Amino acid sequence: MRRLFLPLVTVSFWNDVETIQNFLNVNNEYSNIRKQINSVFGSVQLGYKDTYFVDATLRNDWSSALAEDYNSYLYPSVSGSFVFSNLLESANFLSFGKLRASYAEVGGDTGPYRLSQNYGVKDFSLLGKPLGEISGATLNKRDLKPTRTYSYKLGTDIRLFEDRLRLDVAYYHQLTRNQILSLNIPSTSGYDMAVINAGEILNEGFEVQLGATPVTLGDFSWDVTVNFARNINSVPKLHEEVDTYILANARWAGAAIVVKEGGKYGDIVGKKWLRDDEGKIVHNAAGLPMTDDAAGQQILGNGQYDFTAGLINSFSYKGFSLRALIDWKSGADLYSMSSGIGHAQGTAEATLEGRDAWYDSEEARLAAGIENIADWTPTGGYIGEGVKNIGTADAPEYVTNDIPTNPQNYWGSLYTRSPEFFIYDASYVKLRELVFSYNLPKKFLGNIFTGASVSFVGRNLWLIYSNVPNVDPESGYNNGNGQGFEYGSIPSRRSYGFNLNLKF
Repeated sequence: MRRLFLPLVTVSFWNDVETIQNFLNVNNEYSNIRKQINSVFGSVQLGYKDTYFVDATLRNDWSSALAEDYNSYLYPSVSGSFVFSNLLESANFLSFGKLRASYAEVGGDTGPYRLSQNYGVKDFSLLGKPLGEISGATLNKRDLKPTRTYSYKLGTDIRLFEDRLRLDVAYYHQLTRNQILSLNIPSTSGYDMAVINAGEILNEGFEVQLGATPVTLGDFSWDVTVNFARNINSVPKLHEEVDTYILANARWAGAAIVVKEGGKYGDIVGKKWLRDDEGKIVHNAAGLPMTDDAAGQQILGNGQYDFTAGLINSFSYKGFSLRALIDWKSGADLYSMSSGIGHAQGTAEATLEGRDAWYDSEEARLAAGIENIADWTPTGGYIGEGVKNIGTADAPEYVTNDIPTNPQNYWGSLYTRSPEFFIYDASYVKLRELVFSYNLPKKFLGNIFTGASVSFVGRNLWLIYSNVPNVDPESGYNNGNGQGFEYGSIPSRRSYGFNLNLKF
């Protein structure tokens, strides 16, 4: 595969338009990025008496992005199925029954030019000689190995009572090794990142789909399908010198999404609030929550869902049909930085408590002529829920917190100190899609079309249930590995459409 990238620049000049793009000088950049993969692929399909089936594939890739000793990687796959219902002709209630199993390996390479350091020429010179430097802050690795994924899957497909009851169950196990990752390294080395082979990620779980046609009366029918999926993710091994890999970082908000050896993929980490033995938050002498600095960053949640489920109802009568899809996802956590900023800036409803009492206390201070705030004890304000320490650091004695403080200081200090207050259960239920269709009668189609239908489609119509305030629980920080972060997301969109389907 060869790719050549050339810049496409269009410049328009309008004397009466003030815009940063209305320029006279254009600096073009040129790049010639090349990568090639050569492959050999073969497959075999065997069947016997419409009952026994075996499929096998074998593929070998040679990638120019890997060194010569590692650029060739072979990966096979094999799958088999057994239609046991063909051997049970006397079982009238069984319409169809099949067992299936498969095993597969997959190899993968990386992007070009990650094996050695690249040298770039600067656009200025010294004493008539061009200057250059090693490009980038990433230390590349010569002996990168291809990524390998090993997986197997077991399943069954059973249909009963002339397909009016349908069950499909599958179990899968997938292990990925030698992932090509960019890990943080000490900047004293002269680089910020290093490209290495690291990590084992294990995914295993099961999928269940249950379908039924509970009602069929003349031209009316009702079909219902329920699906359920559960994925268990773990990281058995990362690297002998690195036990944490950062997937996404929000330094300004004091949080990160990481992978830790022996942990789960996508843990949200940050500082927690200091708590007493009963789990109550400890406040300092100013009435502000204290962070547990001694414990450092701790796991606050995980951005991966425990399970996903769906419910599809389909109704049809003569040429009309109505289909509704409901999505349910449960178990993930979401750090809503929008909520944190809303509290810090005083736009969240929770920040209203204690404002009037604080202002009344301020007026009393000024009326008493107390200019030095240190000489004054406020009589009103926001009182954080929790405890305060009236003992010592070595021998704490906790009592209920009763220190009023300025709500602006209280809420304004939380966002950058600990994400804990703004991590929510991201479980939700949504009406994902609603489709209303009509199939035109054949007498209206003439001799040109064999079928025609019109449909009205609505998507993302109703957030039925959510625990995340003010934002869509599906909101993401980015399109990469930032699942579990939300920052300044725009409101989710409903969409409506019209489809015309013609068959010739």
